[in-house]
Amino acid sequence: MFKNTTRRGLAIASALSLAFAGLVSAPASANVAFELKPSAGTSYTTFVTETFTLETVLGSANPNGGNQLKYAVSKESGFAVDAVSSTDSAATLTDKEVLSGSTSKVISAVGATQTSRNYLRLAVDNASSASSSVTVTVTAFIDVDNDGAVDTAEPQSAQTVSFKKYSDVASVVTVTQGAEGDTAVKATASFTGVNEDQLTAAEKRVHFAVSGSALASSVAATAGVFTSVDSVTLAKDATVSAYVVYKGTKIGETSATMTVTNKTVKALTLSAVTGDNVIASGSAAAKARLNTSFALKANVKDAATTTASAVAGADVVFEVSTSATLTATKTLAVNGTTYTSSTALPKTLTIKSDASGDAVVTLLPTGFSTSDTVTLIAKSQNNTTPNLVVSFETATYTVTSDTHGFLKVAGGTEFTVNYSVKDQWGVLTTKADRISAAYAGTTKYVNLAAGKAAVSFTSTTSAGSLNVTNGALEEQNSSTLNWSSVAGATLAGNVAVLVTTTADSFDVSPVATASANIARATTSGDIKLTNAVSLTGSVNNAGAKVTVTGTGVKFAAPGDKAVSEGSISLNTDGSGNFTVSAYVQKAGTATITYTVGTATKSTVVTVAAPAGTEGSVLDVTSNAAGNTIEPGKTIVAKISLKDELGNAVEAKDSGTESFGVTVTGLGFVGALPVALNSSGEATVTVLLGSADEGNVVITASYSKDGSTANAITKVLTIAVAKAAAPEVNAVIGTYNGRWAVRVENAKGSVVSVKVGGNWFKYTSLNENYLFSRKSVVGRTLAVAVYVNGQLENVATIVVK
Repeated sequence: MFKNTTRRGLAIASALSLAFAGLVSAPASANVAFELKPSAGTSYTTFVTETFTLETVLGSANPNGGNQLKYAVSKESGFAVDAVSSTDSAATLTDKEVLSGSTSKVISAVGATQTSRNYLRLAVDNASSASSSVTVTVTAFIDVDNDGAVDTAEPQSAQTVSFKKYSDVASVVTVTQGAEGDTAVKATASFTGVNEDQLTAAEKRVHFAVSGSALASSVAATAGVFTSVDSVTLAKDATVSAYVVYKGTKIGETSATMTVTNKTVKALTLSAVTGDNVIASGSAAAKARLNTSFALKANVKDAATTTASAVAGADVVFEVSTSATLTATKTLAVNGTTYTSSTALPKTLTIKSDASGDAVVTLLPTGFSTSDTVTLIAKSQNNTTPNLVVSFETATYTVTSDTHGFLKVAGGTEFTVNYSVKDQWGVLTTKADRISAAYAGTTKYVNLAAGKAAVSFTSTTSAGSLNVTNGALEEQNSSTLNWSSVAGATLAGNVAVLVTTTADSFDVSPVATASANIARATTSGDIKLTNAVSLTGSVNNAGAKVTVTGTGVKFAAPGDKAVSEGSISLNTDGSGNFTVSAYVQKAGTATITYTVGTATKSTVVTVAAPAGTEGSVLDVTSNAAGNTIEPGKTIVAKISLKDELGNAVEAKDSGTESFGVTVTGLGFVGALPVALNSSGEATVTVLLGSADEGNVVITASYSKDGSTANAITKVLTIAVAKAAAPEVNAVIGTYNGRWAVRVENAKGSVVSVKVGGNWFKYTSLNENYLFSRKSVVGRTLAVAVYVNGQLENVATIVVK
């Protein structure tokens, strides 16, 4: 009985062993005995100082609820290992040393069940970052016969965990490309082959160095990216490097050095595109006509100076917002796209700057009220503009006269005061309103035509000054036809009319700024020109008309928003004084002439030549007609540099500008110029050999600040080739009873002439050779001429 029972138990145990043995190599699933893997991540490698956790998942095929799960831990001698089994993946390892002198040990799984995960945590006892790299092998197995040993037939899974010395681990650190002006630097970093999911994330930190100087703080990652926290602004040509540490120890090598992308945009402004519907109303504000289309523009330049150049092709990013609540009936269109939700307005609308450095945004509000605003911000290459706030207004009107407040006339003569009516955007009104004006007891009403009205009076016969007053700007009620004053209109000031017989003359000679700089275009101010020259003078009569002229000079009167080309006329003030702003755009001297009545005066303004940093138009020309020249001749090339106004620019490399010339190809090149003279020119000579054939390439380059970003390059390619042989020409004619053939451009060629049925053959002795024979006057002859066997001409002639 005992023997049978024993044999039956052994048979059952044997069957279980065989059953489990058949599951050892089966793929992981709910039906296998177990699966041994990292509790997090996939790699089995960690730092020698770290704890590594393995996870065992039991399956439904395990007997006894998993009580027979055990771990066999083995290692080499020379170091101790701590290990603990638990259902807690974070179970403490303190005082859990299991392998010290021994090299292997079996540990029972604590709390293992068919439905729970069991964890085995491993660590190298008392290891430091300098401890040697070691490995520990763990074999999870089902101890079917409970003998505490891994039997071949028992289900099992073995994994080797590598604990790496810090210096044995490599890293990959990549610095994110940065741009000049960035206020932080970024990088990514990883440890090669290490299971980072089982590391303490906060201990992995990156150290940055900017242009060789280490930042004080190391940083941990956020969403996988390490971002510096120290105060930093990346300068032009700055470099950035980084390295990664774990628990304060550097891992691997320092990253490759990243050189920042330098700015091409150094100045960014945002303003209204002044027009019929919008004008600037401050440095960061604009006012627009309510519910009409208008435009705002960002302008990018390479420097924050008046001589800076536009940057073309730069990305300008706009953010658009509004105080209005947009709906289906209250909308804002941005560059043609209509938005019905305020939150949907573009935050990163990107537009490339044009050749003038402008990036334009067109806006069209619909259904807006005057209490609403639209705000834009522009950004480009770490430059950001202040908010530009656009407010909305309905039109109000201002009346002005063309007299500047004073007018001098002869007694008893007709004079005219010209009035114009504009709104706050400087646009002439289209309304059918009228002007009321009075003088010497007479009031007149004149209807506006295209926003203007000319009111004429007859001056008094007595000497003295009397005002023309602008009494009202009136509009007509379409129902009652009554006229009433336009609400909110600003009327013109009085015009003091001086009646006198005294001839006009200068009592103080006009004066002008003795020297000036070239007037250039600018985006600021009303006139949009820089470097005004002030012209002042005084005449004997208040209100006298003074005319100021100057060839190529632009003029503006005080308060005017526009300039006139070549000349301007204006009335003097109550003291006979006048002031004019002149804008001269050509270097050299400009003669300004002043005329009042029959009196004439003049002044001279000397305009300085442009600086070497103000070139914008580079050109290369040569004496090679059609850019082709024959061998043996000399190429003479002229390089010229001008500013945008056509002024010669002398570039001597004495400032920030740079200039250079290269010549490649054929010929002997003379000394290359290193500067451009005061005429903005330089000469290059190339002496060609008699057998040269091919190309000569002359390349001139100029940069106003020495940078490649602002470089202008001009290339001239000249073909060197022998001149084409002149075309052979045969002329057939008759004279004095003879027929004749003249062959041109065929010296040394064999000429054959067929006359009727007869052939004549000869050699052309020069380039204009004549051959003739006697015939009979009146005879008709068919003549054909061949040169070197090639038919050149055929004609039928009557001998004369």
